[in-house]
Amino acid sequence: MQSDALLEIADSKEDEEFKDNPAANEMGVRFYAGAPLIDPDGHRLGSLCVIDTKPRKLTAEQRDALRTLADEVMSHLLLRKQKLELEKNLKSHQEFHNLFDSSPDIHCIMDRDFIIEQINRSAKSVLGYSPVEVIGKPIWSFFQEEERAKSLSALKKGLGRQQRHFEIEANIITPSGDIKCISWSVTFKSDKWFASGRDISYQKRWPMNWHYYHWWQVGLPVVWLSAMRQMR
Repeated sequence: MQSDALLEIADSKEDEEFKDNPAANEMGVRFYAGAPLIDPDGHRLGSLCVIDTKPRKLTAEQRDALRTLADEVMSHLLLRKQKLELEKNLKSHQEFHNLFDSSPDIHCIMDRDFIIEQINRSAKSVLGYSPVEVIGKPIWSFFQEEERAKSLSALKKGLGRQQRHFEIEANIITPSGDIKCISWSVTFKSDKWFASGRDISYQKRWPMNWHYYHWWQVGLPVVWLSAMRQMR
């Protein structure tokens, strides 16, 4: 059906296009009326039709009723399509959230004032607080004062230069008093801050551990090395 108008064939035997239609003849169809099903993009998906084995003609009210029914059918089809798309999006969102929540690194979303709106479960292992405890608080609550000032200064200077992505290393304090070095990747987009933080405390300590290990390997006792450092 190429037309947007309702198609009515009062008697297929008298219609040049339909009188030799094998499907209509096999079913004994004499009367046909169809209203096109057109989606919002203008695509014709088919038609809602009525048939009879006897010739007939629709009244104006019947034609209007058929068009109304066709619109109703199209509405139901669109609602079903939207429902399926919503279910697909929800599933995709849930899968992404599972990935987000299972990461060993911190991932969080903050408003423009750095108030935490969402954060994954790694908040507990890295910051020492559960997600519920940190949501609604500024991220700076977990920074040492000096680190907070330094990081804020770097962010403000970068924003002044239209910079939108930042790499920051800063120490945070856990409830038990432990100090951890966190490497932050921060992006400002759509009036929000998106941040990922990785605990690199071990990597920061490794050079010192390697230094002692090297001297131990070459046969110089660590206590001698410590004494030599104290004499400097």
